[in-house]
Amino acid sequence: MKKWPLLLLLGVSGGVMIAALRARAAASEALAAAAAAQIQAGASLGQVPAAVAPPDVKGAKCTAADFTWMSGSWQLGAGADVTEEHWMLPNGGSLLGMSRTVRKGKTTAFEFLRLEQSADGGVDYVAQPGGRPPVRFRCTSLSDRKAVFENPQHDFPTKITYERDGDELIAAISGPDGAKEKPETYHYQRAGDEVRLPD
Repeated sequence: MKKWPLLLLLGVSGGVMIAALRARAAASEALAAAAAAQIQAGASLGQVPAAVAPPDVKGAKCTAADFTWMSGSWQLGAGADVTEEHWMLPNGGSLLGMSRTVRKGKTTAFEFLRLEQSADGGVDYVAQPGGRPPVRFRCTSLSDRKAVFENPQHDFPTKITYERDGDELIAAISGPDGAKEKPETYHYQRAGDEVRLPD
């Protein structure tokens, strides 16, 4: 058997290792470039398709951090008949929320919610009732602890309002004049972080 000099063997194995490391680095760079292109295009892993905000609605200039007062756990009713709404603290330009309605101990409705920064410097309220495709409402008015979101192109509601009054979060939905659906108002009380079991 031919004996190869040790230095030559080390040079060959080292060359193979360097080539492998270079290939891995190139692959990582390609993945990073692809991820950057996705972020630039507004896509991310697990992101749901975003509905287009109505172009004829002028939004208020605000950021997700302006809605910190909405964060927390809120509920209407208790026990086997309760409607809950939960909002995370703002982070990364968004607040994530969810809602659940329980009647006679059974879930009868749920909704995925989010407040997110819009491209034009405002904030959009994005709702997915029952997990359906998202509907976007533009924040058109924001005061200290009151926000109005609108989408006149939606059937019902066309307007969603949130207002904080102490330990109460008041949510209201309404439609255009003459709509068959009646406006509704929900007075949520702060639920705290504890888990509330049915009686």
